[in-house]
Amino acid sequence: MKKILVALVIGALLFGAWWAWDRHVMTLTPEQSYQRTMSAARLGDEGAFVGGFTADSQPLMRSLLALARNYPFVQEDPYRRLVMVDVVDVQVNGDSAELMIQQRNRESTVPMLLEDGAWRIDAFALEDAFGKRR
Repeated sequence: MKKILVALVIGALLFGAWWAWDRHVMTLTPEQSYQRTMSAARLGDEGAFVGGFTADSQPLMRSLLALARNYPFVQEDPYRRLVMVDVVDVQVNGDSAELMIQQRNRESTVPMLLEDGAWRIDAFALEDAFGKRR
């Protein structure tokens, strides 16, 4: 019985160390951060989806999500615009990065910023980038 308890404690400690390493030490690439944010959107995890945006952008994204959810005639659905795409290219320049994404035959740029040790999408620059391509 004592051996089982020791094994469980060691297992819990190893899991805790792995979780801390994954969440707080390891920095994801811009592409990995983008994919994690889009996975949250696909799974319907609105909190994790909004958390993938910069602190300045999060209130805007919450508002857009609320509009899309409550008013079906609103065409600006952030999920649809970002989720069903492929990342084609990534360019990192210090604390900023640009992802080139492609949806069918249309390419767009997704600007990202390194904020609090994690890459996050800048929604204000994103709207500028999407507006240039219309």
